[in-house]
Amino acid sequence: MRMQILLNQFQISTGADVEDFSRAWSRFSEYLIDHELASHVSALNDRISTSDFDSEEDNVHTHCAMIYFENAEQASRAWQTIEKKIEPLASLHREVMRLVESPSFTFWGNEE
Repeated sequence: MRMQILLNQFQISTGADVEDFSRAWSRFSEYLIDHELASHVSALNDRISTSDFDSEEDNVHTHCAMIYFENAEQASRAWQTIEKKIEPLASLHREVMRLVESPSFTFWGNEE
């Protein structure tokens, strides 16, 4: 199966608690999965900037997480639900975004 993947990179906001973010991410993730808006969602990952693999010196992100979609259609449904501010997903998304700084999103997959 060819999945579509949204890579989310960010810093936890100044003054925010990583545990608060983890709980907000978990609620957001569970909603996506329970409502078939995502196939699965990764846990919060810490950047290991000291690794020989890490070559992005200018990247300020300290955390990442991935959202996996079965296909582009599922990804589009998730985005439209957020974009149209459909509750409760819109509130869950706002809570996650409130707790991060400098977010960067890249979408990966195969369009076949």
